[in-house]
Amino acid sequence: MRRLDRMAIAGAVALAGGWWMLCAAETAEALLERYIQATGGRAAQEKIRNRVVKATMEIARQGIKLELTTYAATPNLFYSLTTSELTGPIEQGSDGKVAWSRSVAQGPQLLEGEAKELLLREARLDKLLQWRELYSGARLDGTEEVDGKPCIKLVLTPKTGRSMTWFLDQATGLMLRTDLVVPTEGGEVPMRIRLQDYRDVDGLKLAHRTITEVLGQERVTTIHSIEHNVDLPADRFALPADVKALLAAPK
Repeated sequence: MRRLDRMAIAGAVALAGGWWMLCAAETAEALLERYIQATGGRAAQEKIRNRVVKATMEIARQGIKLELTTYAATPNLFYSLTTSELTGPIEQGSDGKVAWSRSVAQGPQLLEGEAKELLLREARLDKLLQWRELYSGARLDGTEEVDGKPCIKLVLTPKTGRSMTWFLDQATGLMLRTDLVVPTEGGEVPMRIRLQDYRDVDGLKLAHRTITEVLGQERVTTIHSIEHNVDLPADRFALPADVKALLAAPK
């Protein structure tokens, strides 16, 4: 085969590959838009200024039951309190710039690097609407069944951190599972979260039951209430004094 012919064929293959990548990107974007519509649409989501969730988490294998309350407000303010007789209070939070955690076992800690970026990103109420700002890319990765329902796998690569995979129901467009890797002091921890029991709340469809598979355990979270646009104390997302002390300590 002549060199010119080989170059022409190579060019055609490259163009075809580029065309396929463009189509895949457009399809991924269309799928994300469908997900936005399935959860209530842009207008309904843009009305949400803050969210308060009260739930119960059960770890059946260990016989542990925890009460969980989370507060989130735009753009990326967050506070969660998890309590049980066994663990005492476990807290996480962000004032939008500093991410932290605190527990009886470990005391106050500043979250840094990937752990910080993950919390700041996942705390955002508008993370779906602002996916272009938060993620550098989205691509399709075939299909897989989740709880007997065919899902399209969508891989999202954040600007900082590891990719995660969303499993979106082919029939409804709703998310049925998320696979991700969470960075911890002990290393990387794979996590699988299944979302169930979607209900209407203020024009949005939100899951009221999640099953988190992590470290060989299943953690079942049942949401009892979700409130939007409530009056929150002015200091709800303020840094605790011992967290501020960590910031002031010499490096």
